[in-house]
Amino acid sequence: MKSILEILDKCKIQSHKNGWLLSILDENIEPVLLKEFIKEMKDIGGQWKKGEGFVFQDEITLEEIKFMKEMKNLLIKYKGNICFTCGKNSDTHGLYDDGLALKIGDKTLVKTEGWYLGAGSL
Repeated sequence: MKSILEILDKCKIQSHKNGWLLSILDENIEPVLLKEFIKEMKDIGGQWKKGEGFVFQDEITLEEIKFMKEMKNLLIKYKGNICFTCGKNSDTHGLYDDGLALKIGDKTLVKTEGWYLGAGSL
């Protein structure tokens, strides 16, 4: 059985009258996997147009779709999340010790100083 990432390797993205069109070039996809693929693409903002593919309103690349899929898989696999955090003294007058956190369960693995979380933060 092919994976969703393998299906993405056989897709193309092109300009479309309503945004950006993701077309599947491989017609030999198992119905169960196609159903899962459709759900995944809807989850990231694609609208299914039968006979055409997925239309995204904002410009998107295959690399960006793959990144979102792989990131989602990692967060699911490790029961992780990326969240906003701030100090206990934060209130309507301001945020203190604010940043982003990468967590697995309740354990914080990384907390940033600021609102950026990239590879350099790990």
